[in-house]
Amino acid sequence: MNFSLASIRARGRKKSHVSGAACSKAYMPCFILVVFQLVACGGSSTSSSGTSGRDVSSTLVTEGCNPVVSHSIDREMLEPASKAYGCVYPLEIQDHAATMQLLSDGTLFVGASSGGVYRSFDQGKSWEYIEIPPLENGDSNSGSHGIVHVDPRTDRLYYLTSTQVPSCATTNPQPTDFLSVLRGSVLSWSDDAGNTWEGATIACDTYDWGKVATGPAPQGNAYPSAIYVFGVAERLIGGKRYVDRSLDGGVTWERMANIASATTEAGSAVAGPDGTIYFEYPEYNGYDPARVLDQTYPYKPENACKMMVAISEDYGETWRQEAVPGTLACFLGTGTQKVAIDNAGAAYLIWVSDVDGQLYMNTSVDRGHTWTSAVNIMPPEATFSSSHVTIAAAESGHILIAGMLGKSATNGRVGVVHHTGQWYSFLMESFNASAEKPFFDSVNLDSDDDPSVIEGESMTEMNGYTALTPSGEGWAVFVRHSGGTFSEGNLVVSRIVRP
Repeated sequence: MNFSLASIRARGRKKSHVSGAACSKAYMPCFILVVFQLVACGGSSTSSSGTSGRDVSSTLVTEGCNPVVSHSIDREMLEPASKAYGCVYPLEIQDHAATMQLLSDGTLFVGASSGGVYRSFDQGKSWEYIEIPPLENGDSNSGSHGIVHVDPRTDRLYYLTSTQVPSCATTNPQPTDFLSVLRGSVLSWSDDAGNTWEGATIACDTYDWGKVATGPAPQGNAYPSAIYVFGVAERLIGGKRYVDRSLDGGVTWERMANIASATTEAGSAVAGPDGTIYFEYPEYNGYDPARVLDQTYPYKPENACKMMVAISEDYGETWRQEAVPGTLACFLGTGTQKVAIDNAGAAYLIWVSDVDGQLYMNTSVDRGHTWTSAVNIMPPEATFSSSHVTIAAAESGHILIAGMLGKSATNGRVGVVHHTGQWYSFLMESFNASAEKPFFDSVNLDSDDDPSVIEGESMTEMNGYTALTPSGEGWAVFVRHSGGTFSEGNLVVSRIVRP
């Protein structure tokens, strides 16, 4: 949610102010891990080739790694700990609310908040910025809330931005529609790792923070994947979630007859191996009082503040809204991905309790009809969780969670986005997440004296994002030391490295 047109338009790609010599101290203690690789200093830059982008590449000066802690639910420590490390790769680039994906060959992409993507061919050691060219009609990805997505069936890379689509501002303009300049989304895609691009203008009647997802296409469809774009309407925040779908690789688009939900800012959607689509949201109408007036999905007071999961089993045509029992999370409307589906079809929902500030997980193996009781999955050294947690899943039972967690005795989470105090970047990985008592390897990626968010700083709209390939390679991107909700911070990517 971005109300400032100036801040949307002024998305410069600035290098981090952290110098190379100070990198290891600024980001975390650096352990020389001979078993994995030698820590190197120096290197050459990588320039963009075959794109219209400007070169803002940077080469990793040093890689820092911290050992994981192995634990189960309720902070139960497991001994001995896994021989794994959480490693950080600074991009030396500033942006905010970044997302991350990777191709099947390991090429990494970080979605900029506007304009394009960052690409790395060498496991995060060097990066180049690719500015995506405009469409033939003049529309471009110059809006906001850039989101990157990779379709696992086709290895196609997608990049979606929302708002400020010129052709949408002139589509059926209304005299009272002062937000017409914030309409629409532009979806661009590349089938050659970002070298060339095609795209389309979509959903001119939607506004803030659209999301893109892909899943298996209906049986007999010529193109293997269905593409979904979820838009927010009929106002800037809240209201209805429209669904536009393409079954021919983006050539044509169809608006689904039914909205997916009547919600606050919902999370990113994800599709299971059978094509079932899921996304989550807290049942909270504070953003949009008119929510109770929309009877497509009647508002039920008994579900207030519960985590809801919207589910479609017919490729986005109809939806059901499932309340997850025992959840209480009104302060979780940050729009990040908090539901994930593994290759066996198990669904995982993570959420942060309004009561005790702990991170919990529920699972479902029947397409969201029933859910297990919530389990506390907080790492032993963390005390509270912020609203900024995301999850991805791959093979059966394999999940990766990225989150901003606290270590102080008092909970600094005081609102949906706003937080006080210090917050640290954590990765959590499990290979038996569907078990009654799952095990985790968790790692604090920061040093004690340099958390990602210090007192006086503020988180962006999305401080972390995870990505997992179907084969199980996982990464996450974090934003460090941001000045505020719409301010830029230092981008770093991270992963858990195993021998």
